[in-house]
Amino acid sequence: NSPLESLFRLESLSLMSGHEIPLIAVRKQMATAVNFMIHLKRDAKGERFVSVIREVTGIEGETLMSQDIAIRENGQLKWTGHTPEHYKKLVEVGGLPEKFFENLEQAKTKNS
Repeated sequence: NSPLESLFRLESLSLMSGHEIPLIAVRKQMATAVNFMIHLKRDAKGERFVSVIREVTGIEGETLMSQDIAIRENGQLKWTGHTPEHYKKLVEVGGLPEKFFENLEQAKTKNS
């Protein structure tokens, strides 16, 4: 399983609703309704952990665009360097701790 697979499943569920909805309409709705996907996995003990945080960035043509914000490497969730458009919202809802983007805030202050 992956964040991209979850988007494909949402598309499939919408298309199986019995209504004649064009795929592009479904994708446009998803692009405006979903900001972030937080993908959980289970470790050997059965405990869940965040493996990927991905942002849905919009739609280009008929393609739903997204980018990884954080990926778990060596047991730690690490920032990929991609700055999410709504990163403060991600912190507010508890997706990431405030310190995760601390360097980002410092860089923005220096560039202002």
